[in-house]
Amino acid sequence: MLKNQSGGGTQPMKMYPMPPPCVPGAPPPVVGTDTSTGDPRARLFVGNLNTFKVSRFEVENMFLRHGPILAISLHKGYGFVQYYFEDHARRAAAAEHSRILGGQSLDCNLACEPKPGQKKRIQSNVNDEDIAPVAKKPRSQNGSAASSPVDLSQEELHSYSHADILVCGNCKEQFVDIYTLTEHKRHRCKLRFTCKCQALQEKADDEPPVLVCATCKDHFHTCWDLVTHVQENHQVLIYEVP
Repeated sequence: MLKNQSGGGTQPMKMYPMPPPCVPGAPPPVVGTDTSTGDPRARLFVGNLNTFKVSRFEVENMFLRHGPILAISLHKGYGFVQYYFEDHARRAAAAEHSRILGGQSLDCNLACEPKPGQKKRIQSNVNDEDIAPVAKKPRSQNGSAASSPVDLSQEELHSYSHADILVCGNCKEQFVDIYTLTEHKRHRCKLRFTCKCQALQEKADDEPPVLVCATCKDHFHTCWDLVTHVQENHQVLIYEVP
């Protein structure tokens, strides 16, 4: 019990989950998906995470070597690893920061200690007066937004230690420069999430008219839409794009 500083009685100390006891021969404990129940000081933020190529199993194996893990949650482009103890999270942040995984350099730090300029994903404390007003585009005489010319010359562009990543918004394939991406966009690409081919959109004779996700109860018209939904939204690895 902790004594209240104002002398108004006592309040219970907040308790966080502890790692299960190690039993010889027993299977390893299951890592959960709820990263909001553990000690916030032991919560690791993993940014610049290529969730299109990296599975939850790979993330778990990488960070388990720094200590027992309570839970892991993956989102589009980032994730959280909830450890039981703060020193394990700090050790993982120092060891895995800038490590290349899935073709991208990881950005690791404690979630309670966001880096300068980094968006704090746990909670937002931005005041209205801190937000700079957005400049509106000038409008032409017909009322539409006037388009300003864009300088596409590459002579005065700044370069950085990490290469830029160009990603096709349809199939998520990565490209090294704008020219290869432009050439890719001139043709039909290998679609990862949806397919515009008429032959693949046609339903099979034995396929039910409506499919329901057992987790969130969303409805889908094709098996492919359901498979991509489960992998993308419920973090269940079903297929890989070669």
